[in-house]
Amino acid sequence: MSSEALAQIITRAGADAGFRRQLVADPEGVGTASGLTTGEIDALMSGDSARLRQVGVTEEMSHFTLIELPAVQKIRLPAVQSNTGPSKT
Repeated sequence: MSSEALAQIITRAGADAGFRRQLVADPEGVGTASGLTTGEIDALMSGDSARLRQVGVTEEMSHFTLIELPAVQKIRLPAVQSNTGPSKT
């Protein structure tokens, strides 16, 4: 398999969330249907840029990851009452 086909999969997964979910759910099926070897599928799913470069992916594309980080949400903390007066003990 050429690194060109692997690059196309990376490009599509980066732009198409549905394809990316499909790739995560069934990497062997999607990879095999796309003509990738087992080693290429393993490198793609590893998220390891060195492994991706070993199978022919460019430096720029080797930083691709399928891990989706959750959106950062603002956390509301409960109001804290300050006690500015002298302590009563």
